[in-house]
Formats: sequence, C-alpha cells, structure tokens
Amino acid sequence: MKKLTIVLFLLTLSASVFADEASVFSKYPNAAGGFYGNAAGQGLSWQHWFSEFGMAVSGGFMYNGGSYADANIGIEGQYMFDNFAIENWFEGNFYLFLAANIGGSFGAASNSVSIYPGIGIGTEFVFAEHFSLPLEFGYGASWTLGDAVPM
Repeated sequence: MKKLTIVLFLLTLSASVFADEASVFSKYPNAAGGFYGNAAGQGLSWQHWFSEFGMAVSGGFMYNGGSYADANIGIEGQYMFDNFAIENWFEGNFYLFLAANIGGSFGAASNSVSIYPGIGIGTEFVFAEHFSLPLEFGYGASWTLGDAVPM
C-alpha cells in the first residue's frame, strides 16, 4: 500500500509539472494603465486580449493654464504572435499593432486637430501576473487639419 501511495503521488506531481497552464493573458485578459505616444495616444488606457487578438483604447486631457488645452483619444488593434514564460513570475508576449489617434489643441488663439495612424511591433512584459509594461516600435504619420473645430 505504501508503494502504491508513493507511485500515485509521483504521478500526480508529474502531471501537475507537465500540465499546460494558461498564460497570464488568458487568466487576466483586461488591463488598465497608461499610453504615451503619437500612434495610440497619451493618457489613461484599457486593454483586453480576446485569445491572440487584442485591443487597447486610450484617452487624455491636459489643461495648460489659461491659454489652451490638449485632448486626444486613440484605439489600437493587436495580434499576439508569440508569448513566453520564465518560471511563474515573468511572462510576456510579442504582437503586431495597428493604431489610430485623433487629438488637438484648443484655446483662444487657434484650434487644431491632428490624426495620427501607426503600425508596428510591440512586446509586453508581465511581472507577478499583474504588473504589465508594454513597449512598442513602429512607423506613423500625421495630418493636421488646422482650425477644424470652431470655438
């Protein structure tokens, strides 16, 4: 009986070691944070992974004294093509992104609106299952629409 108990214990242990654990992106698909960049916008952000496809939205507002204010909103589509894990405390992924941001400056002197599309590659590092640090590299463009919003 003692040998059977030891064999069952070892089988259970080996099954748990070789089990296919879910990645942190499937266990915790939502993330709140911040973005800073022309393609996706500047400000607070929310991200969600739908299996290998993800999306992020961001928006920000900054009041610059009495002269003018800046505002923007951005959206980003993402495709995760690889992920990795080192032990249980560090995971990450690599993804392609397509982003668009619209933003502008509004004030007494003038009101200008610009559109910023972008495309590139990104990586996201996750520490202790909850702390995420994305880093993106890409190409973008900008079009200034001028005084598009009358005040």
